Amino acid sequence: MLRKGFVFLGAAAALAITFALVSLGSSPDSMPTSAAIRTSSSRPASLPVANPGPASDVVGIGAGGLTGAQEAETLAFLKRRRPSYRERLIAIRSSDPSRYGEALRKMFFYMMRRRKMPEIIRRSMDAEREAQVDIVAIWRRMHEAPSVTERAKLVKQLGGAISDHFEIEQNLRGYRLSELEKEITQLRGELDSQWKQRDQIIADRLQRWLKAAAPTASTQPSHK
Repeated sequence: MLRKGFVFLGAAAALAITFALVSLGSSPDSMPTSAAIRTSSSRPASLPVANPGPASDVVGIGAGGLTGAQEAETLAFLKRRRPSYRERLIAIRSSDPSRYGEALRKMFFYMMRRRKMPEIIRRSMDAEREAQVDIVAIWRRMHEAPSVTERAKLVKQLGGAISDHFEIEQNLRGYRLSELEKEITQLRGELDSQWKQRDQIIADRLQRWLKAAAPTASTQPSHK
């Protein structure tokens, strides 16, 4: 069981892929879960395209879509880390392309973000996923328990699994908070720097306005 003292990634969106996987009919013993850092509402409108293929090689899955190269890269990642889930995705690729595309898109975001994280963060994300899977698995067995005694044992196990998940989740949130604090510090530094350069910034903007060719939307100078 993971304890305090570890530093983990923020878990505000850590269950998103879990629920997507449940909808795919994943079993509790092999169901991968989400490790996305942000919720879908905070995603950019389109995916980064490192190696875009030809127009005909695009897998359309909503805003932006994935290129064929990105799809292949994501499936290769799943083959190494979550082979059973990859098989379930492949199984619905033709019968339910929309569902396939959305699940693949979420996994692509997860894969891209995961690469930028320290190893301890990646391991903690895996631990969060496993803890969530344990909770679901025990809960299902509890409702299928053949006796009161067996059910009581499973209730105790469920409590332990929930306790484990809570500790991981709190540490994940703590890490995310520390990242936000760093971002706020950086932004505050930029704000202070701009105040110190106030006169120069205003002078530069004035010059851009004076040099503007005509007062049209296309030539209006930026205030950046």
